[in-house]
Amino acid sequence: MNHMANSPVAANTTSPPMKTKSIVDFAWGLSLFFSHDEREKQYGDDMKNKWKEITERYKNDIKATCYLDNVYAAISGTVYSLAYLRNQVTNQFAFLEDLKKRRINDLDDLASLSAKLDSVAVRVVGLSIGGGTFLQFAANSIGAKEVAFMVIGAAIGYFGLEIILRIYKNLNAPRILRYIQSEKENYLAKQFEPKSQKFLEDLLKKVDDISKDVYGQEAAIDPAVITQLSASSASLHSSFFITGSGAISPYTVPSTANPAQRNAGSMP
Repeated sequence: MNHMANSPVAANTTSPPMKTKSIVDFAWGLSLFFSHDEREKQYGDDMKNKWKEITERYKNDIKATCYLDNVYAAISGTVYSLAYLRNQVTNQFAFLEDLKKRRINDLDDLASLSAKLDSVAVRVVGLSIGGGTFLQFAANSIGAKEVAFMVIGAAIGYFGLEIILRIYKNLNAPRILRYIQSEKENYLAKQFEPKSQKFLEDLLKKVDDISKDVYGQEAAIDPAVITQLSASSASLHSSFFITGSGAISPYTVPSTANPAQRNAGSMP
């Protein structure tokens, strides 16, 4: 099988040498060449080498060479667009993660507000010792019983405040996490998916024109395939950001179409 994939193909094939889905996979894969992640960038580089292997395989086929050259030119613009979109998602997610961290830290600071001076007991004792003159003055002015109630009330207030703030933190931390997750999903649904789908649809329409120009009307791609494949691919790659799997395609490196059943308009 590998030997067949690397062997030169006889001239004048009668239909496009690549499946429609493989072209979409190549667009995503090549976009990774511009990633800042070394693993993704290596995958993009592997895809470039794979494309060179395919063009080398069909170098003796004038039609296939013309087709591949034109498809590669069409893919190039889509690759930059997809890479830019992926970079936008990365930046937006980094912003949201920073926002989440800051809001959680604010909750932590608020929850520990009443525990800044070691403990409630230490603060009350400190008030009694360090503030002895003040307490004596207050006792002489309003009565010892009233001052005692004030000190006890302050202690209870500290405890109550700490409990309230901790409850507030425990209630709001999950809300913050849900909010950030929702913002990520909304960004993907409203920005990444529709834009990437449009880029892929435009690419496949160009590929359709190239297929018909080089191989004739019988090589036309079904418009329904263009819409369905673009939408499903955009949705699939969108889900990778949420699952934390990165943006690398789950497919193996795309292959050329099976010469025995090759059809640019059929789903692989």
